[in-house]
Amino acid sequence: TLDKYKPGKFILFVGCLEPRKNLMRLFRAFEHSNLYHDMTLTLAGPGGWRFDELESVWHSLKCKDRIRWLNYVSDEKLSVLYKRAEFLAFPSIAEGFGLPILEAMSAGCPVLTSNVSSMPEVAGNAACYVDPFEVESISEGMLKLAADSKLREQLAESGKTRCLEFTWEKMAAELMTAFTDAVSGRK
Repeated sequence: TLDKYKPGKFILFVGCLEPRKNLMRLFRAFEHSNLYHDMTLTLAGPGGWRFDELESVWHSLKCKDRIRWLNYVSDEKLSVLYKRAEFLAFPSIAEGFGLPILEAMSAGCPVLTSNVSSMPEVAGNAACYVDPFEVESISEGMLKLAADSKLREQLAESGKTRCLEFTWEKMAAELMTAFTDAVSGRK
């Protein structure tokens, strides 16, 4: 049942579990924040390359029992996770786009993400930003969101508005304009 995906209060991460997703720092930030006393960190996504290194870090944590590994989840279950999560923690170091950010926003889930790569372009003013290279910054961002329900509500609302800017129709129109400009020799 879908109830097994609601382990009380939880922070959600979505994506393949690989180095560029910055999970080692996320784990350390979760532990440093002491949020594990009140909530879990739930990971939805398959193991990726160098997963063994991530497991090694996980085994060294005092909060390892408060980190849940769900592996792959269906779109239906993922939707439920986004709606039930306190917020999405997505401190990735590099993304081509960052689809989990938009998925979370469309579900009304507040977003904590990196201030690098494509994340600020995708999230705009509808996210709490952290320095993905600093455990302390990630921890502070997590604490800020966990403690401030009004901020979470504000980000959830602004996120719903922000994700409307990323429709398939708008993307297709922009792509068509780029093709037309390229064919006509314009920049």
